[in-house]
Amino acid sequence: MGLFLSILAIKNKSEEEVENAIKASKNDLKFVGKESANEITGQPFLYEIEKKQKEWTLVFLPESETEKIAELVSNNLKGMVFFFHLHDGSYWMFELYDSGKKKDQFNPMPDDYQEVSDEEKKALKGQPKLLSETFKVPESKIKPYLQFWEDVEDDKKAFSTDEFPIKNEWSFVDFMQKFNIKYPDFEHPENVHLTRLIFKKKIFGLF
Repeated sequence: MGLFLSILAIKNKSEEEVENAIKASKNDLKFVGKESANEITGQPFLYEIEKKQKEWTLVFLPESETEKIAELVSNNLKGMVFFFHLHDGSYWMFELYDSGKKKDQFNPMPDDYQEVSDEEKKALKGQPKLLSETFKVPESKIKPYLQFWEDVEDDKKAFSTDEFPIKNEWSFVDFMQKFNIKYPDFEHPENVHLTRLIFKKKIFGLF
């Protein structure tokens, strides 16, 4: 079984605002505390927030989380939230929300589980023009990543300076960098500063 990794990238909000938005989005759980951390777990009920990097705050989610939390957090913050997902160690995808409304989505392997219609494929192709206009990033820096992988050569990179080929599941790290979103350097945990939010299940709706 491959890696399942889900991340929220939240624009122009403080760590405190993000923390409160997550708590409000998880009203089915009881918040029990927080602690400092320098690694991510993917375990249920644990949410790791990276301290704000310029315009962005990252949240590393439990493996079981879906894009629904991005919709809820975006709605609570009345702001812009990316949901990045690395699926089974095979490929990555994203959804973008603004004030709780889905604005864009991308999946490089739309036929992974079942055949989809041309209309569904079009909806999953991503909109580089929209992203460019929204985040003030040249469209030319975004468009090379938003291709279906069946159309891309195996070792081709979007840019020579990228770390990963387009068809590598970790190419989302190169993609994020075009928006000035930096993936933490977990190989050097002494440089990683996270706040871990700890929740637990409510029992029969009670605490």
